[in-house]
Amino acid sequence: MLPHNFEKMNPNFSDVCWHGCGRTGTLNHMLWTCPDVRTFWAAVTGFIQDLLNEEIPNQFDFCYNNCVGLWLLFQELLVLL
Repeated sequence: MLPHNFEKMNPNFSDVCWHGCGRTGTLNHMLWTCPDVRTFWAAVTGFIQDLLNEEIPNQFDFCYNNCVGLWLLFQELLVLL
């Protein structure tokens, strides 16, 4: 459950992002647009670029549509190794 949802159920809870940026903690924000999370996704795309030796744009749409699947695939490959 996210801060935004907690606040809707109980006004005593804050809807502010748990990462400390001060913005509203919606699903999109907590997973993609928070500055701390963007740093995480930049590291993920950098890791995948190094792994594949291929340039990957560090953009929201690309990460949302492709990096999650690539990251899960990579985790499966690590288990097999």
